Amino acid sequence: MADTLNLDISDLTPEEVGRVLALVRSMRDESVPHAESTDDSSWAEAASTGWTLDLVLVLREMLRRRGNDVQLEAFNQAIRNGGEISREDIFRIGNYEPKRQLKNWTKPLRTITSELVERGSLPEDAEFPMEADYTEGSGYRQAHLFRVAPEIVKIVKEAMCDDCWKLVDTGTKGRNVPPHARLERVGNFRQFGGSGMVADEQDYHCTACGKDWMHETGNSGMGWVETSH
Repeated sequence: MADTLNLDISDLTPEEVGRVLALVRSMRDESVPHAESTDDSSWAEAASTGWTLDLVLVLREMLRRRGNDVQLEAFNQAIRNGGEISREDIFRIGNYEPKRQLKNWTKPLRTITSELVERGSLPEDAEFPMEADYTEGSGYRQAHLFRVAPEIVKIVKEAMCDDCWKLVDTGTKGRNVPPHARLERVGNFRQFGGSGMVADEQDYHCTACGKDWMHETGNSGMGWVETSH
C-alpha cells in the first residue's frame, strides 16, 4: 500500500478543501495505535527523587487554583490507572476538538514543579510529575500517552485508596460529594453556623486505607478536609 496520496484540489472550493483535510486528519488519527492503560504495579519499585505526599497535594491544589482542571483530572486518572493515561482519554476529559494539538500540554505541571524547586521544597533533579510519550517516527509526532512519574504513583497508592484519592481536590464542590462506600462515620454530626452561614461537620474513617476525613457541608463548608495522612 502506498505511503503517499496525491490529490488535485485546484477545482475545489475552500469548504470542500476543508472537508478533505478533515478527512485526512481523521484517517491519520485512526492510524495511531490506541494505548490501553493497565496497572502492572511496576511503580512499586520506584526510587525516590524528592516527591512527598504533601508536595503532590500542593501540586494538585495549585493546578486547581490556576484553572488547570483538565491536567488535574488527567493526572488523577493516570494515577488510578497505575501511571498512564491515553491521548483519547485526555481529549474526552477536556472535551477537546479533534484538530487540537497537545503541544506544551504539561507546561502547567512543569511550571509548578519549577516553583517548588525554587522554594527549596523539591530537589532540582526531582522527576517531572507528568511527561508525554510520543509515537515512533521522525518529524511531527503525536503524544499518544502521558505518564505520571512512578515515584508519585507509588506515594499516592501507598497513602490512600483510589476512592479517597478522588476526594482530595474536590474543594468546596465536595460539600455535595457523598462519602464513598468504605468511609465509616466517626462520632456525631456537628451543626454550626446560622444566619445563612452554615458549615456542618462529620468525621469519617476509611476502612480500606485508614484515611481520616472531615466532611464540611453547608454553604460555608470546605467540603472534604483531610485530618490524617
